This record gives sequence, C-alpha cells and structure tokens, in this order.
Amino acid sequence: MKTRTLSENFMLLNGPRDGKMIPLVQENLQGEVDVMLIDKKHNTTIFKDKGFCTGIEYGGKQMMVLDR
Repeated sequence: MKTRTLSENFMLLNGPRDGKMIPLVQENLQGEVDVMLIDKKHNTTIFKDKGFCTGIEYGGKQMMVLDR
C-alpha cells in the first residue's frame, strides 16, 4: 500500500487523553492510496485499486511530545 498527500493539507486535531481533549494527531481527507492485495502462496493479485479523498493520519511526533 502506498499513500500520497501534501503536508499543507494536514490539520492538527484533538483526541482524548487523560479525560481531556488535547491536540494529538495531524489528519487530512485529501490523500490518495494505492492498494494491492497479493496471494503470496500462488503469486497472484487478488485486489488492486486506487482510492481518492482518503483519510490519512500522522500522529507520531505529537504523541512523543505529550508522553514526556
């Protein structure tokens, strides 16, 4: 699976943490995704498609800052 999006399309959204809603995750709904499902045993493609207007989430940096 491959995803594509532009960094300027992300928005910092709140999520629950310790009973409060605090900024946690960057998300957007303007991503693209390529999906391919392969049967490795028979070396055949089961499913292959492209999605547009997909939700993409990036939260690693925010979560590390909040854990300190």
